[in-house]
Amino acid sequence: MPDFEKLAFSGRKTVQVVESAVRECAIELVVVYSDRAEVKRAVPVSLAAGENEVIVYDLAECVDKNSIRLLRV
Repeated sequence: MPDFEKLAFSGRKTVQVVESAVRECAIELVVVYSDRAEVKRAVPVSLAAGENEVIVYDLAECVDKNSIRLLRV
C-alpha cells in the first residue's frame, strides 16, 4: 500500500494526516540484544505547519507500542 496524505476535519480545525507502511521504509540500523532487537527505520513524511497526525501501520505484533519514538531531523 503506498504512502498517502489526507486531511481530517475535527470540529473547527483541520489536521493533516500522513500514513506510511513501516515495512516499506528503509532500515537504517539494527542492534541485537540478548532479549530483544532495536530496529531504526526512516519514515519520511512532509508535515504542514500546524497540527499533524502521523500513522504508521504494518508493525509486527511483537512490537512494544511504548518503545516507538519519533525523531525530527
